[in-house]
This record gives sequence, C-alpha cells and structure tokens, in this order.
Amino acid sequence: MPNPDLRWEKKSEFNVGLDASLLANRVILTVDAYRARTTDLLLSVTVPSTTGFSSQLRNIGSVRNAGVEVSVSTVNVSRGAFSWQSSFNIGHNRNWVVDLGTALDASGNRVPVTQLALTPRTGNFFGPGDVYVVRVGQPLGSIYGYKVLGLWQAGDACSLVNPAVNCVPGDYKIQDTNGDGVIDANDRVILGHGDPDFYGGLSNRLSHGRLSLDLFFSFSYGNKIINAGAAYGCLGIMQANERTCLLDRWTPTHTNTDIPRANNARPRRLYSTLVEDGSYVRLKTLTLSYELPAGLIRGAQSARLFMTGQNLWISTKYSGFDPDVNSMGGDARFGGIDIGAYPQSRVWNLGVSATF
Repeated sequence: MPNPDLRWEKKSEFNVGLDASLLANRVILTVDAYRARTTDLLLSVTVPSTTGFSSQLRNIGSVRNAGVEVSVSTVNVSRGAFSWQSSFNIGHNRNWVVDLGTALDASGNRVPVTQLALTPRTGNFFGPGDVYVVRVGQPLGSIYGYKVLGLWQAGDACSLVNPAVNCVPGDYKIQDTNGDGVIDANDRVILGHGDPDFYGGLSNRLSHGRLSLDLFFSFSYGNKIINAGAAYGCLGIMQANERTCLLDRWTPTHTNTDIPRANNARPRRLYSTLVEDGSYVRLKTLTLSYELPAGLIRGAQSARLFMTGQNLWISTKYSGFDPDVNSMGGDARFGGIDIGAYPQSRVWNLGVSATF
C-alpha cells in the first residue's frame, strides 16, 4: 500500500577509538567502540483489510546499536627470507528496539505499541507466517515461534484442552506459555536472534623468498538460523520427499528420540527444533603464489603466478548446507533464515597477474 509520507531513516552515532603500536611496529592494535540510534525506522504495519492491502511501510519507532571492534596485526617471525604475519579481528554488536510509536486501542485511546509481528517474503511457508517479531527491549527481528519441551509419551499428565488430540504420544509437547490450556499463536516466544554474539576473522601470511601462502578464516558465534528445509523433511508431515532423519522418528517401540511421529495433520509451525545454532569457523580463502623473476614476461614490471581456493573447509553444528546464508538477503528484520538457500560453492582459481 503506497505511503506518501515516507521519509529517510535518521541515524546519530558516537565513536571512540584507540590505535597503538608496540615492539617497533611488530604489534599494531586498533579498538573502536560505538553507540548509535536510528529513528524514523521503516517497518511494515498491518492495515485494515478494507484497504485491499495487508500491510503498509511506515516510519515508526527507533532502535539503538552498540558494539566494539578489535583488530590486532602482528609480525610473528621475520628471519632472513622467511616471514610470518597475522591479523586477527573480532567484533560484537547488539541492537535493541527502543520505541515503536503509538496506535489506537479498541476504545480509541492512543497507546504505545510494544511489538510488531513480521512475515518474511516467504509468505505462509510456516503457519502462522509471522515468524519474526520486533519487540521493545529486544533485538530487531527476533525469531518468534513455539517452544518444544519434548515429545508426548504414553502416561504423561496432560493439562491441555482435548488431550486426545493435543497430547498424542509421539507428537510435540509444546509450551503452553499463557497457561490457557490451548496451543495457539499466543503461546509463541522469542527463540533466538539471527545476529551473532561475536564475529570476525583471522588471516595469516607465510612467505619465503618468492613463495607465499595466505590463509583467511572467518567465524561467527551465537547466531541462530531457521532451518526451514527441515520443516519439510524432519517433521513427519509426509507431504514431500522426506529426509533420513525420519528413520529415527517416534514409534511405540522407539520412544527415545526427538523426531516426532509421522502425522500428515501436524501444523507446519515454527517449532524451536527448527531453530539451530549457526556458529561456524570457515576457511574462506587459501592462496599459494609465486613471484616470477623480473624480465620473464616482456614489458611487465612484476608478475605473479597464483592458485586460490575459496570455501575449502567449515566446522559447524548446523545441520543445513551452509550456516553463512540468509534467504532474506541483507534485511535486518529477517536475520537467519535458510529456505533452501544455495550454499557457498567451493572454488579453485589458477592464474597469472602482471603489472605493466
């Protein structure tokens, strides 16, 4: 729905930094801390169905960011023709929603808005489709779904309405957050955030004469990912080709498992079992190069023969293809969702670079 009153977001930021050089420049330290506030935040707001639209983009509320980034560069060894240099950087950023404006309540009074539920562009892949929430005091775009406490087993006490339907052995035991005996959208809780607690990288360069080896590792720690692919393959809904995880599903003779029983009537909700740890360490690039002797290539001031590999190794607990992806691109409201996102490819390059 068009909004003629849209305007640019506004941002104010304060930075403080420190640069230090030690041991005759063999160790260089850089620290940067910042605190920022963004106002006139652009967010989608639900509008009456009589408008013919479901939502409208508006300038509402504000969000704060605070963080610190540290980098250390070192010359570890410099002896004759051999040298070893390293560079390490680590960062931490946390954002939280300060204000979401106001709205009219049922009595016509203007009251503060405390949260907005958001549906990514995937629409109703999950039911309900609003699997993110913007809530005052919480990070922007928090993952929003149902907390699974385990699987119902024969003989378990059940306080839910209609236990013959809601407490079937082998089905998910979902947290009744508001205690009303009914599992519905009001029982959803924040299950994590797509932003990492820490992120950074480590590079090393080892050189001996004309030969050099460069390695760069990147890492992320503490971020969560919605593994939407597992919603098709590991929920036992039996609506598509299933994954091998279904071989470990609950049966009356196999109860020691966290995979629910086969049930094609099970709602495809965003269960906490689909939200995984996205922490990883990745060997992002590896380059082996050799500086060719001067004059070997006519007219070239310098020339180098190199071989580079990308995405050669990764260590992660994420069960999907790649934890370093996001099906929603760079949208800060929808961090950490993998809906069949294509993993980063392993690539090898061999070439010659020359300066004339």
